[in-house]
Amino acid sequence: YCGWPEVVVSAPIGEDGSAVTESASGKKSPAFTMYYSTMVKETKEKAIACAVSPDGFRWLKRGVCLRPEESGMDAGGCARCAVVRKALYEDDRQ
Repeated sequence: YCGWPEVVVSAPIGEDGSAVTESASGKKSPAFTMYYSTMVKETKEKAIACAVSPDGFRWLKRGVCLRPEESGMDAGGCARCAVVRKALYEDDRQ
């Protein structure tokens, strides 16, 4: 399934999913990255996956980008993502 999508404007992406610095006309165009809740087929664990789009309508899946760890705070699964730009996670802080 794909739930609770979070879409952000990101670096331009070409038709093949690779980064593009500018279009054929020389004009830079916005591209989009979507993070969404999904479930890993093999283990049925909740995870966060991502997809990219050059136009916001056609999406290219990039796969799981965040999955739970056995001993971490996300051991029960990852769901309902939120994008926080330039955030830093420090494991030793409580």
